[in-house]
Amino acid sequence: MSDDAPDRGPGTDEAAEERLPDDDYLFPAYADYCFANVPGTVASVLGADAGRRLPSDTVPDGEYSNVVVVLVDGLGWDRYRARRESVPLLDTLGAAGRASRLTSVYPSETAAAITTMHTGATPAEHGLLGWNVLFRDAGVTGNPSRSSRATATTSARPRTAR
Repeated sequence: MSDDAPDRGPGTDEAAEERLPDDDYLFPAYADYCFANVPGTVASVLGADAGRRLPSDTVPDGEYSNVVVVLVDGLGWDRYRARRESVPLLDTLGAAGRASRLTSVYPSETAAAITTMHTGATPAEHGLLGWNVLFRDAGVTGNPSRSSRATATTSARPRTAR
């Protein structure tokens, strides 16, 4: 990747490195450069107000009537940078738009992150922290992403392998 690629500004490597804590634990940057702010940013670009937004340097200048968000589960910044030039879709999108380094949500797993993308709410707000959900009033757990019956539970303890 060339040094003059559109991957620049506070959401890129240099600025992200400055925000890293000394103990190597990176927490979600909910106030600015966080995946949770993508839905609000898209809404804002299209003229609606939907809450939290990414900083303005993450969106190329211009007016837009359409926005395409490409979400690749498990594609972190380092992987994106390493593979961008060898994956035509990533290279085309990176050249045409803006790529910014963002933190994930917590917990940083697919169920929580995808729900955040669909709702614009953080996992603490939408409550879907994993695949299985406790339906407390019914006393059962279930996986909302599958068409399966919920199972009876006696407590909110995680299941163990049998």
